[in-house]
Amino acid sequence: MRNYEASRRFISEVTAMVSRLEAIRHYWARHLGITDAQWIIIVALAELDGREGVSVEAIAKTLQVNTSFVVRQLKLLERAGLLQRESPSSNTQLATLSLTEAAYAHLAMLSSEQDALHEFILAEFGRPELDRVIDRLASLNHQLEKAADEKAPLSS
Repeated sequence: MRNYEASRRFISEVTAMVSRLEAIRHYWARHLGITDAQWIIIVALAELDGREGVSVEAIAKTLQVNTSFVVRQLKLLERAGLLQRESPSSNTQLATLSLTEAAYAHLAMLSSEQDALHEFILAEFGRPELDRVIDRLASLNHQLEKAADEKAPLSS
């Protein structure tokens, strides 16, 4: 492969970024007294929820995880007062989830700190350049998804 060294460097940089993003996610989760896994559910709900509620399946699809992963976290988030659910039956997977006012208040308190962090991280990018980087990353993600779906060989 002609681009082997560039490919290895790219993978190394992405791996390092993922590690740093996980550390940041851990920091935000700690502020709410929840786990990293619970934090990603809270964030997904905040992004999807128009305060009307979201299905467990929609959260799982957004996070690209099994619904059982989301279900396992529900009671803990409910006990923490951050999530409420309405269930038309005893089947937890049919529940409609939404954030509580307390969760929205916590997220609002973190908002300015998160905005400052995002500004710092992206300070070197103008909007057009950032849009191009995001588009390229989305394209790479799509290729990776296809490779994973096809179980493509690692070498040709």
